[in-house]
Amino acid sequence: MKINEATSTDLRVIKELEKLGWKVGDTLLYQPEYKLTEEQQEEFPGHKSIKPDIVLQDLQGNVLAVFEDKLEDEKKALSKLRTLYWRVLKPRFLYACSSERILFYDTAWHGLEAGEFRRVDGFMSLEEMLLKVEQEKKRNLEREIRIDKNIIGGYDPAAGKERYFQTECVQTLIDRYKTGKSKMLVHMATGLGKTRIAVALSKALLEYGLAKRILFVVDRILLAKQALDEGFALISKDFPAAWIKSSNYKQYRNYNIHIVVIDTLENIFSNIPNTFYDLIIVDECHRSININRKLIFDHFLCPRIGLTATPKKAILAKNAKDISEEDLEILDTYKLFGCETGEPDYQFDLARGIDEGFLA
Repeated sequence: MKINEATSTDLRVIKELEKLGWKVGDTLLYQPEYKLTEEQQEEFPGHKSIKPDIVLQDLQGNVLAVFEDKLEDEKKALSKLRTLYWRVLKPRFLYACSSERILFYDTAWHGLEAGEFRRVDGFMSLEEMLLKVEQEKKRNLEREIRIDKNIIGGYDPAAGKERYFQTECVQTLIDRYKTGKSKMLVHMATGLGKTRIAVALSKALLEYGLAKRILFVVDRILLAKQALDEGFALISKDFPAAWIKSSNYKQYRNYNIHIVVIDTLENIFSNIPNTFYDLIIVDECHRSININRKLIFDHFLCPRIGLTATPKKAILAKNAKDISEEDLEILDTYKLFGCETGEPDYQFDLARGIDEGFLA
């Protein structure tokens, strides 16, 4: 079928993709036909070939994304993408589009988030897709990721020993990030260096190509200034960091690290692509969550890590029977950050800090 015979949804999608640099007949194919092998025909009876609505490929012809632009029967459309098209073409990304919405699925998702298509506001460029593919390859490499001991883990004269727990925490988060865990929680007492832990983690992920853009969220202006001046300034020579405000997001768009106050993020998040960040770190996360703010974090399709000294746990009244999982997440820090068992990914609380001499 020629493009001038395409549906209105096809044409709208193609127009948006062209704005991002995709080229029709080169990296953007409209209704290409792929013949199935004998084995594939046995697996999918009645199909000798497939003809997706749109296929995006890299310059070498490797399929990156497949589109289904008929969402009248959503269940059928998503099933076709995840079974037939994915099994035959092995794309990393799947899109289902209608005139009103875009649904997106990343086949590299793992864990609790892996099951569902997510609604997004737009598409990725070729460069953005290739970056995600390269990051996934690096995540799967068996190699040691070194943590900068000049940032964390130094000797504590009061305790008479190194702050080993900081390095231990960062290593735990790296390991879980590499396995694809999408939500993580650190429960650590105030004064034990959570911001430095975030800085060391960010440096390791950026240095080894596991992330390109990281968002650090705080709930107060003072904490944003401290995070920049006393934390991320330590690595800003190699990985530029900026305090993002409503007026300067575009100016600092290409910096590796964005620090933002949650109130500002509420005002600008809808202008930031869903797939823009590779990781979000939420400082004092028990204070940063309400119904609107959960929607903000859900807007971004990347792992998120909560840092807190005092996690909240939902305590429901005896007659509370019909509370939804989404409402529970707002009430419960553990659920919001993927700790279904009620245990954080790493814990070093006040009692332990005092027992080991790190806190008075």
